[in-house]
Amino acid sequence: MAGAWEQQNGIDFFIALPSVGWANITWTITFKELIIPGSYSVGSWLGLPVDVARNRLVKDAQEAQARYLFFLDDDVMPPADTLEVLLSNNLPIVSGLYWAKMGVPAIWRWNKAVNSYEPIVDWPRNTLLPIDAAGAGCLLIDMRVFQHIPEPWFLWQVRDPRKPQGLSEDWYFFKKAQEHGFTSYCDTRVRCIHQARSELMPEGTFRLAP
Repeated sequence: MAGAWEQQNGIDFFIALPSVGWANITWTITFKELIIPGSYSVGSWLGLPVDVARNRLVKDAQEAQARYLFFLDDDVMPPADTLEVLLSNNLPIVSGLYWAKMGVPAIWRWNKAVNSYEPIVDWPRNTLLPIDAAGAGCLLIDMRVFQHIPEPWFLWQVRDPRKPQGLSEDWYFFKKAQEHGFTSYCDTRVRCIHQARSELMPEGTFRLAP
């Protein structure tokens, strides 16, 4: 996105934690080790529906006049250099990589032939990958994106998990961003552990958590 920042004051990063109270000591240590390359503020909403929490955190970031919003879920553990790596791409929307709850990488492409999202299972290593959707557990967003996308930015549409007939709040955001001209990416150099879901192996691949 071209153009100068509208705000002259404010902070570089708003670290947004839409917590459901899962954070443990391992996650806390990982979060403490996260390198934040600039000024920042941390905000969290506990116990709210996840779409409500994410929308409130966007507004908190706007009030803080942040340049970037970084969503980090309280069960996702990123590498220490995550923000530096994601920021280096200079992109409006870029995600790290972790496994989703259903045991596949949390990055998807839209398959027109079957009218559905499909996980990108054979993801290329150490590269920038265009995607149609991702989990929002490790997600860096240029705050100017929210000047171009109307509210609500996140909306949970799945009413019956057994028969999903709508989008989860993160897929809703990515679809809405795409409809407003934004291409989203995943930087596969950033590989996160999803607690109780997956482990990161020494060679950089994932396996389901035991």
